[in-house]
Amino acid sequence: NPNVEPIASVTELRFVDTVLWMAIVFAVVAVLFATTEFSSGQIELSFLATPKRVPVVLAKSIVIGVLGFLVGAIASTIAMFVAFAVLYTSDVTYEIDLPDVATLAAASGLFMALIGIVSLAFGLLVKNVIVGIAVPVLLFSILPSILESIGNDVVTTIVQLILAFVLFV
Repeated sequence: NPNVEPIASVTELRFVDTVLWMAIVFAVVAVLFATTEFSSGQIELSFLATPKRVPVVLAKSIVIGVLGFLVGAIASTIAMFVAFAVLYTSDVTYEIDLPDVATLAAASGLFMALIGIVSLAFGLLVKNVIVGIAVPVLLFSILPSILESIGNDVVTTIVQLILAFVLFV
């Protein structure tokens, strides 16, 4: 189409979008991390070793949070630098600003950590794999799209504010 202008430049944020889809996979991992012990009966051994539930839940939350932060930060950094390597020989201008890369990597890591902890909490609450996976998928991928497509200015503004807060945009 001759009326469409080609993309002349892009920003780092365009390539961090993939973290949103990776968050769904990580939510499933977090739910499985919580529910497999209940379904196999291994949770009894954990509670036998540590009778109070709070230390067990805190330990699981810390493990999922740290793992989520590392996965999010590393994956978003790799995405930005791979995009730079691919676009380096093209006509598209893509300049990497290291403070922006560090900010986006940290924000992506924090986003993944929070997704993991919330998904872990759902898994621990419902103790059912299917329900535990369905709720985070609904919350993090389907519900924002539904709310934004309603067209209500207030809902759209709230969704944009939540996404801006989560992604530190």
